[in-house]
Amino acid sequence: MADTKITALAAITTVDPAADVLPIVDISDTSMAASGTTKKITSNQILGAGGTATLASATITGAATVGTTLGVTGVSTFAAGTALLPALTTTGDTNTGIYYPAADTFAVTTGGTERYRVDSSGNVGIGVTPSAWLTAVKALDIGSQAMGIFSGGITHNAYFDNTDGRWEYKGNGAATYWNIQGGIHQWYVAASGIANNPITTFANAAMTLDASGVLLVGTTTAPNVGAATTSSGFSINGSGNNAYIASKIDNGTCGYFRRDGTDGAALNFYKANSAVGNISVTASACTFNSTSDYRLKESVQLLTGGLARVSALKPSIYKWKADGSNGEGFIAHELAEVVPAAVSGEKDALNEDGSIKPQGVDMSRVVPILVAAIQELTARVQTLETR
Repeated sequence: MADTKITALAAITTVDPAADVLPIVDISDTSMAASGTTKKITSNQILGAGGTATLASATITGAATVGTTLGVTGVSTFAAGTALLPALTTTGDTNTGIYYPAADTFAVTTGGTERYRVDSSGNVGIGVTPSAWLTAVKALDIGSQAMGIFSGGITHNAYFDNTDGRWEYKGNGAATYWNIQGGIHQWYVAASGIANNPITTFANAAMTLDASGVLLVGTTTAPNVGAATTSSGFSINGSGNNAYIASKIDNGTCGYFRRDGTDGAALNFYKANSAVGNISVTASACTFNSTSDYRLKESVQLLTGGLARVSALKPSIYKWKADGSNGEGFIAHELAEVVPAAVSGEKDALNEDGSIKPQGVDMSRVVPILVAAIQELTARVQTLETR
Protein backbone atom coordinates (compact mmCIF):
# COMPACT_ATOMS: atom_id res chain seq x y z
CA MET A 1 0.00 0.00 0.00
CA ALA A 2 2.80 2.38 0.91
CA ASP A 3 4.31 2.12 -2.63
CA THR A 4 1.04 2.49 -4.54
CA LYS A 5 0.44 5.67 -6.48
CA ILE A 6 -3.12 6.94 -6.22
CA THR A 7 -4.69 8.25 -9.41
CA ALA A 8 -8.26 8.57 -8.16
CA LEU A 9 -9.70 8.58 -4.63
CA ALA A 10 -12.68 6.57 -5.86
CA ALA A 11 -10.39 3.59 -6.45
CA ILE A 12 -9.76 3.23 -2.69
CA THR A 13 -12.51 1.19 -1.09
CA THR A 14 -11.11 0.23 2.35
CA VAL A 15 -8.26 1.33 4.55
CA ASP A 16 -7.02 -0.36 7.70
CA PRO A 17 -5.87 2.57 9.91
CA ALA A 18 -4.15 0.18 12.32
CA ALA A 19 -1.79 -1.15 9.64
CA ASP A 20 -1.72 1.34 6.79
CA VAL A 21 -0.75 4.96 6.40
CA LEU A 22 -2.77 6.72 3.78
CA PRO A 23 -0.80 9.31 1.77
CA ILE A 24 -3.22 11.97 0.62
CA VAL A 25 -2.39 14.22 -2.32
CA ASP A 26 -4.31 16.38 -4.69
CA ILE A 27 -5.66 14.09 -7.46
CA SER A 28 -4.24 16.45 -10.07
CA ASP A 29 -0.72 15.86 -8.69
CA THR A 30 1.28 13.40 -10.81
CA SER A 31 4.07 12.86 -8.26
CA MET A 32 4.15 11.07 -4.91
CA ALA A 33 5.59 14.11 -3.07
CA ALA A 34 4.77 17.25 -4.92
CA SER A 35 6.23 20.39 -3.40
CA GLY A 36 4.02 23.38 -2.68
CA THR A 37 0.75 21.64 -3.54
CA THR A 38 -2.19 22.18 -1.20
CA LYS A 39 -3.17 19.04 0.71
CA LYS A 40 -6.75 18.87 1.98
CA ILE A 41 -8.31 16.45 4.45
CA THR A 42 -12.06 16.50 4.15
CA SER A 43 -14.81 15.12 6.36
CA ASN A 44 -14.57 11.46 7.39
CA GLN A 45 -11.04 10.93 6.05
CA ILE A 46 -8.50 9.32 8.43
CA LEU A 47 -4.74 9.47 9.03
CA GLY A 48 -3.53 6.01 9.96
CA ALA A 49 -2.19 5.26 13.43
CA GLY A 50 1.49 6.04 13.83
CA GLY A 51 1.56 8.22 10.71
CA THR A 52 3.00 11.74 10.57
CA ALA A 53 1.39 14.49 8.59
CA THR A 54 3.25 17.71 7.75
CA LEU A 55 0.70 20.36 6.83
CA ALA A 56 2.48 23.37 5.40
CA SER A 57 -0.79 24.97 4.39
CA ALA A 58 -3.82 22.99 5.42
CA THR A 59 -7.50 23.31 6.19
CA ILE A 60 -9.18 20.82 8.52
CA THR A 61 -12.95 20.85 8.16
CA GLY A 62 -15.75 18.81 9.63
CA ALA A 63 -15.66 16.73 12.79
CA ALA A 64 -12.25 15.40 13.85
CA THR A 65 -11.06 13.09 16.58
CA VAL A 66 -7.71 14.10 18.14
CA GLY A 67 -5.61 11.59 20.05
CA THR A 68 -3.90 12.13 23.40
CA THR A 69 -1.20 14.33 21.89
CA LEU A 70 -1.57 17.15 19.39
CA GLY A 71 1.69 18.69 18.20
CA VAL A 72 1.69 21.99 16.34
CA THR A 73 4.96 23.29 14.90
CA GLY A 74 5.87 26.37 12.93
CA VAL A 75 4.56 29.94 13.26
CA SER A 76 0.98 31.07 12.74
CA THR A 77 -0.19 34.67 12.46
CA PHE A 78 -3.64 35.70 13.63
CA ALA A 79 -5.38 39.05 13.46
CA ALA A 80 -6.35 40.80 16.72
CA GLY A 81 -9.60 39.50 18.15
CA THR A 82 -9.55 36.13 16.36
CA ALA A 83 -9.22 32.72 17.97
CA LEU A 84 -5.69 31.40 18.45
CA LEU A 85 -6.51 27.97 19.84
CA PRO A 86 -10.24 27.26 20.15
CA ALA A 87 -11.41 24.72 22.68
CA LEU A 88 -10.57 21.10 21.83
CA THR A 89 -13.43 19.30 23.53
CA THR A 90 -15.81 16.51 22.66
CA THR A 91 -18.74 18.88 23.23
CA GLY A 92 -17.50 21.52 20.83
CA ASP A 93 -17.55 24.44 23.40
CA THR A 94 -16.92 27.55 21.30
CA ASN A 95 -17.00 29.88 24.35
CA THR A 96 -13.74 28.56 25.79
CA GLY A 97 -10.27 29.09 24.45
CA ILE A 98 -7.23 31.36 24.02
CA TYR A 99 -7.57 34.45 21.85
CA TYR A 100 -6.03 37.84 20.98
CA PRO A 101 -8.29 40.65 22.35
CA ALA A 102 -5.83 43.34 21.16
CA ALA A 103 -2.48 43.68 19.45
CA ASP A 104 0.32 41.87 21.33
CA THR A 105 -2.17 40.75 23.98
CA PHE A 106 -3.62 37.33 24.66
CA ALA A 107 -6.40 36.17 26.96
CA VAL A 108 -8.13 32.99 28.11
CA THR A 109 -11.90 32.59 28.33
CA THR A 110 -14.10 29.90 29.85
CA GLY A 111 -17.83 29.80 29.33
CA GLY A 112 -17.66 32.99 27.28
CA THR A 113 -16.06 35.03 30.12
CA GLU A 114 -12.49 36.28 30.09
CA ARG A 115 -10.55 34.81 33.06
CA TYR A 116 -6.91 35.72 32.37
CA ARG A 117 -5.07 38.31 30.29
CA VAL A 118 -1.45 39.27 29.53
CA ASP A 119 -1.12 42.71 27.91
CA SER A 120 1.55 44.09 25.60
CA SER A 121 3.61 45.37 28.56
CA GLY A 122 3.66 42.00 30.28
CA ASN A 123 1.13 42.94 32.97
CA VAL A 124 -1.11 40.05 34.04
CA GLY A 125 -4.76 40.25 35.06
CA ILE A 126 -6.67 37.39 36.69
CA GLY A 127 -10.38 38.10 36.64
CA VAL A 128 -9.62 41.72 35.77
CA THR A 129 -7.92 43.73 33.01
CA PRO A 130 -4.38 44.53 34.26
CA SER A 131 -3.65 48.13 35.21
CA ALA A 132 -0.94 50.40 33.81
CA TRP A 133 1.75 50.24 36.49
CA LEU A 134 5.11 51.87 37.03
CA THR A 135 7.39 51.96 34.00
CA ALA A 136 9.34 48.70 33.56
CA VAL A 137 7.27 47.03 36.33
CA LYS A 138 5.20 43.96 35.52
CA ALA A 139 2.07 43.73 37.64
CA LEU A 140 -0.32 40.93 38.56
CA ASP A 141 -3.86 42.20 39.19
CA ILE A 142 -6.23 39.83 40.98
CA GLY A 143 -9.94 40.53 41.42
CA SER A 144 -12.10 43.62 41.12
CA GLN A 145 -10.15 45.55 43.78
CA ALA A 146 -6.84 44.51 42.28
CA MET A 147 -4.48 42.72 44.57
CA GLY A 148 -1.34 43.74 42.72
CA ILE A 149 1.91 41.77 42.81
CA PHE A 150 4.97 43.31 41.17
CA SER A 151 8.74 43.35 41.53
CA GLY A 152 8.66 45.88 44.37
CA GLY A 153 5.81 44.64 46.53
CA ILE A 154 2.12 43.84 46.93
CA THR A 155 -0.92 46.12 46.92
CA HIS A 156 -4.63 45.80 47.61
CA ASN A 157 -7.09 48.13 45.91
CA ALA A 158 -4.25 50.40 44.80
CA TYR A 159 -2.09 50.86 41.72
CA PHE A 160 0.31 53.46 40.33
CA ASP A 161 -1.18 55.25 37.32
CA ASN A 162 1.64 56.04 34.89
CA THR A 163 -0.49 58.55 33.02
CA ASP A 164 -1.33 60.63 36.09
CA GLY A 165 1.95 59.84 37.88
CA ARG A 166 0.27 58.96 41.19
CA TRP A 167 -1.13 56.18 43.34
CA GLU A 168 -4.87 55.65 42.84
CA TYR A 169 -7.67 53.50 44.25
CA LYS A 170 -8.46 50.58 41.96
CA GLY A 171 -12.02 50.30 43.30
CA ASN A 172 -14.05 51.73 46.16
CA GLY A 173 -12.76 50.99 49.67
CA ALA A 174 -9.59 51.11 51.77
CA ALA A 175 -6.15 50.47 50.24
CA THR A 176 -2.81 49.06 51.37
CA TYR A 177 0.66 48.78 49.86
CA TRP A 178 3.54 46.60 51.06
CA ASN A 179 6.82 47.75 49.52
CA ILE A 180 9.94 45.53 49.59
CA GLN A 181 13.19 47.10 48.43
CA GLY A 182 16.78 46.32 49.45
CA GLY A 183 15.79 44.28 52.50
CA ILE A 184 13.53 47.07 53.79
CA HIS A 185 9.81 46.43 54.30
CA GLN A 186 7.43 49.39 54.28
CA TRP A 187 3.67 49.35 54.79
CA TYR A 188 1.40 52.12 53.49
CA VAL A 189 -2.28 52.43 54.40
CA ALA A 190 -5.16 54.53 53.13
CA ALA A 191 -8.68 54.99 54.46
CA SER A 192 -11.68 54.14 52.28
CA GLY A 193 -11.71 56.04 48.98
CA ILE A 194 -13.31 56.19 45.52
CA ALA A 195 -12.09 54.28 42.44
CA ASN A 196 -9.51 56.16 40.32
CA ASN A 197 -9.08 58.91 42.94
CA PRO A 198 -5.57 59.73 44.22
CA ILE A 199 -4.16 58.09 47.38
CA THR A 200 -2.33 60.87 49.22
CA THR A 201 -1.39 58.88 52.35
CA PHE A 202 0.98 56.67 50.33
CA ALA A 203 3.48 59.55 50.47
CA ASN A 204 4.77 58.33 53.85
CA ALA A 205 5.06 54.79 55.19
CA ALA A 206 2.85 53.98 58.18
CA MET A 207 5.32 51.32 59.34
CA THR A 208 8.87 50.35 58.33
CA LEU A 209 11.05 47.35 59.13
CA ASP A 210 14.58 48.17 58.01
CA ALA A 211 17.39 45.80 57.08
CA SER A 212 18.95 46.00 60.57
CA GLY A 213 15.74 44.85 62.27
CA VAL A 214 14.50 48.25 63.50
CA LEU A 215 10.70 48.54 63.46
CA LEU A 216 9.33 52.07 63.00
CA VAL A 217 5.65 52.96 63.43
CA GLY A 218 4.36 56.36 62.35
CA THR A 219 7.85 57.53 61.35
CA THR A 220 10.69 56.74 58.96
CA THR A 221 13.40 57.95 61.36
CA ALA A 222 13.96 56.14 64.64
CA PRO A 223 13.22 58.40 67.66
CA ASN A 224 16.38 57.21 69.38
CA VAL A 225 16.58 57.57 73.15
CA GLY A 226 18.89 60.43 74.16
CA ALA A 227 19.40 61.60 70.56
CA ALA A 228 18.03 64.69 68.85
CA THR A 229 15.35 63.90 66.28
CA THR A 230 12.53 65.81 64.64
CA SER A 231 10.52 62.67 63.96
CA SER A 232 7.62 61.65 66.18
CA GLY A 233 6.68 58.01 66.35
CA PHE A 234 7.35 54.63 67.88
CA SER A 235 10.24 52.27 67.24
CA ILE A 236 11.63 48.94 68.36
CA ASN A 237 15.36 49.15 67.78
CA GLY A 238 18.01 46.48 67.44
CA SER A 239 18.00 42.96 68.83
CA GLY A 240 19.52 40.95 71.66
CA ASN A 241 21.48 43.01 74.19
CA ASN A 242 21.16 46.17 72.06
CA ALA A 243 17.37 46.20 71.73
CA TYR A 244 15.21 49.01 73.09
CA ILE A 245 11.83 50.64 72.57
CA ALA A 246 11.52 54.37 71.86
CA SER A 247 8.44 56.58 71.65
CA LYS A 248 8.35 60.30 70.80
CA ILE A 249 5.52 62.77 70.44
CA ASP A 250 5.65 66.57 70.44
CA ASN A 251 2.50 67.07 72.51
CA GLY A 252 0.58 64.37 74.33
CA THR A 253 1.30 61.05 75.97
CA CYS A 254 4.14 58.87 74.68
CA GLY A 255 2.66 55.60 75.84
CA TYR A 256 -0.26 53.89 77.56
CA PHE A 257 -0.38 50.82 79.77
CA ARG A 258 -3.89 49.69 80.65
CA ARG A 259 -5.13 46.90 82.92
CA ASP A 260 -8.83 46.04 83.09
CA GLY A 261 -10.57 43.79 85.60
CA THR A 262 -8.64 43.04 88.77
CA ASP A 263 -6.06 45.26 90.46
CA GLY A 264 -2.45 44.39 89.77
CA ALA A 265 0.66 45.02 87.70
CA ALA A 266 0.35 47.07 84.54
CA LEU A 267 4.07 46.82 83.86
CA ASN A 268 6.64 44.34 85.19
CA PHE A 269 10.40 44.79 85.31
CA TYR A 270 12.99 42.00 85.16
CA LYS A 271 16.73 41.70 85.57
CA ALA A 272 17.57 38.69 83.41
CA ASN A 273 15.05 36.07 84.57
CA SER A 274 14.34 37.63 87.96
CA ALA A 275 11.43 39.98 88.69
CA VAL A 276 12.70 43.15 90.41
CA GLY A 277 9.64 45.39 90.44
CA ASN A 278 6.43 46.55 88.84
CA ILE A 279 4.02 49.41 88.40
CA SER A 280 0.64 48.36 89.72
CA VAL A 281 -2.79 49.96 89.43
CA THR A 282 -6.08 49.95 91.30
CA ALA A 283 -9.31 51.73 90.44
CA SER A 284 -7.97 54.90 92.07
CA ALA A 285 -4.16 54.75 92.40
CA CYS A 286 -0.83 53.72 90.95
CA THR A 287 2.04 52.24 92.96
CA PHE A 288 5.71 51.75 92.12
CA ASN A 289 7.06 48.59 93.69
CA SER A 290 10.57 47.22 94.10
CA THR A 291 11.14 43.61 95.10
CA SER A 292 11.52 43.35 98.92
CA ASP A 293 10.55 39.80 99.93
CA TYR A 294 12.30 38.50 103.09
CA ARG A 295 12.99 35.22 101.31
CA LEU A 296 15.33 37.05 99.00
CA LYS A 297 17.42 38.55 101.84
CA GLU A 298 19.95 37.37 104.42
CA SER A 299 22.10 38.83 107.24
CA VAL A 300 19.21 41.11 108.23
CA GLN A 301 20.03 43.68 110.98
CA LEU A 302 18.48 46.89 112.32
CA LEU A 303 19.65 50.09 110.62
CA THR A 304 21.54 52.34 113.05
CA GLY A 305 23.24 55.71 112.82
CA GLY A 306 20.28 57.19 110.96
CA LEU A 307 20.42 60.51 112.77
CA ALA A 308 24.09 61.03 111.97
CA ARG A 309 23.56 60.25 108.31
CA VAL A 310 20.58 62.55 108.08
CA SER A 311 22.71 65.29 109.58
CA ALA A 312 25.28 64.67 106.82
CA LEU A 313 22.74 65.12 104.02
CA LYS A 314 22.82 68.39 102.05
CA PRO A 315 19.33 69.22 100.83
CA SER A 316 19.45 72.05 98.26
CA ILE A 317 17.28 74.40 96.22
CA TYR A 318 18.23 75.20 92.61
CA LYS A 319 17.07 76.11 89.08
CA TRP A 320 17.03 73.67 86.19
CA LYS A 321 19.06 74.87 83.18
CA ALA A 322 16.68 73.28 80.68
CA ASP A 323 13.71 75.53 81.47
CA GLY A 324 14.68 77.74 84.41
CA SER A 325 12.21 76.05 86.75
CA ASN A 326 12.85 75.82 90.49
CA GLY A 327 13.83 72.55 92.15
CA GLU A 328 14.65 71.20 95.57
CA GLY A 329 16.34 67.97 96.53
CA PHE A 330 19.88 66.64 96.49
CA ILE A 331 22.92 66.87 94.24
CA ALA A 332 23.51 63.31 93.09
CA HIS A 333 27.20 62.93 93.86
CA GLU A 334 26.74 64.60 97.27
CA LEU A 335 23.92 62.21 98.16
CA ALA A 336 26.10 59.30 97.05
CA GLU A 337 28.58 60.16 99.81
CA VAL A 338 25.89 59.49 102.44
CA VAL A 339 23.45 57.03 100.76
CA PRO A 340 25.29 55.31 97.89
CA ALA A 341 22.35 52.99 97.12
CA ALA A 342 20.19 56.03 96.32
CA VAL A 343 22.38 57.17 93.39
CA SER A 344 22.96 55.67 89.94
CA GLY A 345 25.64 56.56 87.41
CA GLU A 346 29.04 58.12 87.82
CA LYS A 347 30.05 61.71 88.53
CA ASP A 348 31.09 63.69 85.41
CA ALA A 349 30.37 60.76 83.05
CA LEU A 350 29.91 61.55 79.31
CA ASN A 351 28.21 59.81 76.41
CA GLU A 352 30.20 58.77 73.34
CA ASP A 353 29.19 61.99 71.57
CA GLY A 354 30.52 64.11 74.47
CA SER A 355 27.12 64.98 75.90
CA ILE A 356 26.38 64.72 79.63
CA LYS A 357 25.53 61.25 80.93
CA PRO A 358 23.64 62.33 84.02
CA GLN A 359 23.48 60.65 87.41
CA GLY A 360 20.11 59.81 88.90
CA VAL A 361 18.66 59.46 92.41
CA ASP A 362 16.03 57.20 93.95
CA MET A 363 14.54 59.11 96.87
CA SER A 364 12.88 55.99 98.25
CA ARG A 365 16.33 54.79 99.29
CA VAL A 366 16.60 57.72 101.69
CA VAL A 367 13.39 56.76 103.52
CA PRO A 368 14.89 53.95 105.71
CA ILE A 369 17.57 56.37 106.96
CA LEU A 370 14.94 59.01 107.75
CA VAL A 371 12.91 56.41 109.65
CA ALA A 372 15.98 55.29 111.60
CA ALA A 373 16.76 58.91 112.48
CA ILE A 374 13.20 59.50 113.68
CA GLN A 375 13.38 56.38 115.83
CA GLU A 376 16.65 57.56 117.38
CA LEU A 377 15.18 61.00 118.10
CA THR A 378 12.09 59.40 119.59
CA ALA A 379 14.23 57.30 121.92
CA ARG A 380 16.08 60.42 123.07
CA VAL A 381 12.85 62.26 123.71
CA GLN A 382 11.47 59.34 125.70
CA THR A 383 14.63 59.22 127.78
CA LEU A 384 14.38 62.92 128.59
CA GLU A 385 10.71 62.58 129.44
CA THR A 386 11.41 59.88 132.06
CA ARG A 387 13.95 61.96 133.94
